[in-house]
Amino acid sequence: MAARKAVELALEIGISNVIFEGDSDIIYRELISTDPSLALHGHVIQDIRCLVSSFVSFSFTHVRRQGNNVAHALARWAINSSNSTVWMEDVPPDIQYVVQADLASID
Repeated sequence: MAARKAVELALEIGISNVIFEGDSDIIYRELISTDPSLALHGHVIQDIRCLVSSFVSFSFTHVRRQGNNVAHALARWAINSSNSTVWMEDVPPDIQYVVQADLASID
């Protein structure tokens, strides 16, 4: 699950204050709920809740797909990639146009 990978990465690189954004309203609602998740992926939700307790501060935010074009393009790119890859500063050339369009919409 992408949310768990994001939490793991933030912990690995030493981020202490983090905001996790995602476009799945279902996952978002389960992550912010204090009730146990009865979904098939409930154990992953519980694991994420335990992991985030290591951060100084954290929050989960729901972002509509239209506001999450870069993440969506990365996810589509990752489906076709056989390796796990992390970019810390550079943007993969295949999605550079999506990042530029996103930045242009901020102005």
